[in-house]
This record gives sequence, structure tokens and C-alpha cells, in this order.
Amino acid sequence: MPTPQQSMDLQSNNDFAGSLDSGLEFIRTSAAWVIPVYALAVAPTALLILSIIADIARHRPSTATFYCWLLLPAMAWRWGVLAVIQQRVCWAITGKNDTRILKRRLFPLLIARLPLAVWVVWGCRLLLVSGIPAFMLSALVAPALLDAPTISWKHIFRPLIGALVSSSAWRHFLTLLVTFLMVYIGLVATISLMADMVIPSFAGVSDLRLQLLLRSSALKMGLGFFVWMAFDLLWHVSSVIVFYHLQTRLTGADLQFRLNGLRRTAA
Repeated sequence: MPTPQQSMDLQSNNDFAGSLDSGLEFIRTSAAWVIPVYALAVAPTALLILSIIADIARHRPSTATFYCWLLLPAMAWRWGVLAVIQQRVCWAITGKNDTRILKRRLFPLLIARLPLAVWVVWGCRLLLVSGIPAFMLSALVAPALLDAPTISWKHIFRPLIGALVSSSAWRHFLTLLVTFLMVYIGLVATISLMADMVIPSFAGVSDLRLQLLLRSSALKMGLGFFVWMAFDLLWHVSSVIVFYHLQTRLTGADLQFRLNGLRRTAA
């Protein structure tokens, strides 16, 4: 259980780089349970996504459609387990350890994330960047519901809209997005270079099957998914910190903590 001092330290840096650092530090110090729990969260989704990619590569749309239907319960499972991780981050920030809150608010959380997921899919399909706000907000629903005094739209509307118009929240999200794209593009370029230059010239050996594998779209899509999983974990952890950064600005909680510290020092 974190102490109040440790809790407020997580929200003392109000810049987006500080949020990323705090998120990485939380994952590092809690890796013994964060990594297994996250693997448990994404395992059904990963298996289905890889199966869909394989069927698309083999031109088997009927089977891929069946797997797409199974994605709905798999994603609901992922959202629920990710909420458990985000709840632990909330405990580290606020120092409040209440296991009953998530149990009471898990169903509203899943209901709230479903239309956001539809927005992400169709927003990105119809217009590439229009689904980005929904993707950003989807990770903020859990801390907003966990922090709200009661389950009502009016208690989560203001913090979510505040995050949507916050420049620091957007800098935080876009930093992660650009980093993800750079890592993915770098890996794809490396694989393409290996297929075109390294493999054919290595000891004079030319393996056609290996070259076809390295050039396949299925490998690139699968690689993109696994790279995305690493950034997905960091985003869901650090988004809670971003949420509370915004809350401290709205409520003045961080300022109040500093004033109390000054009073104790003066006394």
C-alpha cells in the first residue's frame, strides 16, 4: 500500500514526459504481477487476431468472420482485466484501496468502452485519424469511473471532456503514438532489408520460403500487433497518471498538498 507521500509524488510532475516516466517506473517496479496479468488480459485477443491475420493471408474470409465475432467477448475480457491494472495505479496515486468499487462499476465500464471501440474501428476505417480521440478516451474511462463518487454520466463527462481538450494529454498520447510508429516502421524496414539483401547474400544461400515469409503482409501485421501490445500496456498505465494530473488542476489537490507541506515545515 503506497503512503500518501508516495501517492502525491506520482502526480507532482504535470508534464507529459513525467507521466511517461511514472508509468514506466510503475511497470518496472510492479513487473512481477503487471506483466502476467497483462498477458492474461490480451491472450484471447492475441490468439484471435493472429488467427484472423493467418486466414486473411490464406484468403479464407469466412473463417476470419467467425473469429471476428469471437473478438467481442475477448475484448470485453481484455477491458476488464486492464481495469484491474488501472485500479492498482489509482491505488498508487490516491492511496485508497477499495476492492468493491471496481466490482460495482465493471459493467458500466464495459458498456462505456463498447461504443468507444466501435468509434475507433469505424472512425479509423472511414477517416484515418477520426478514431484517435476514441482510442485516447477509452483508457481514461476506468479512472474516471473509479474516481467518480457515484456511477453517473455527469460525474465522468467533465473529466473525459477535460482530457479531450487538454494539450498535455494529447502530447502524452501523440508521443506514444509516434514512438510506436517509429518502432514499427524501423522493424518492418529491418525485415525488408534482411529479405532483400542479407538473406540472399548470406554465405551464398538463397532460401525462397524464408524470403517470402519476411516479405509477407501477415508477418508485418502480426509484428505490428505485438509492438502495439507493449505500447498498449504503457498507455493504459500512464493514462491513469495523466487523468489525475488533470484532476489536480481542476480540484487544486496538488496545490493543497503543497500548502499542507509548507504548514508542517513552518510548524
